[in-house]
Amino acid sequence: MSKPRFDDPDLHTPEHDAIMCWLDENAHEALVAAFGDLAGLGVRSTTWEEPFKFSGGTRFIDMVIRGRWVFGFVGMEGYVELACEVKPSIRSVGELVRQLRQYGGQGEKYGGQQRRRVAVVCPDDRAREIIESQGFLFIKAPQPDCR
Repeated sequence: MSKPRFDDPDLHTPEHDAIMCWLDENAHEALVAAFGDLAGLGVRSTTWEEPFKFSGGTRFIDMVIRGRWVFGFVGMEGYVELACEVKPSIRSVGELVRQLRQYGGQGEKYGGQQRRRVAVVCPDDRAREIIESQGFLFIKAPQPDCR
């Protein structure tokens, strides 16, 4: 049985860094894209390269955006989490989907609302339909300008 490979050559590129910076600056918009405009939705934190343990070892999620939301009619608070895989380009959709599945899927619901989502952030949206059909979110980033 072969071990899944997750060598990410994009991680060492200025394009990857540029998309990460864009995502960090637009974290609120990413949360709204993932969870809708929930009452009181706001960014609590953005964590770059967060370690994530799974049965095959430890991976690093490019960025995890955590937010809070409020059930306005009852005044209860909750949290949401968006795990983002940043890709300047997608070389293999199959390998990407396998990688995303390692992050544990979409998480539990609370009050009918997903609390955790997994997203691909990439300027190239040719694989968007496949990624979304597999239950993941796709966020189109601007093409990085790394001159």
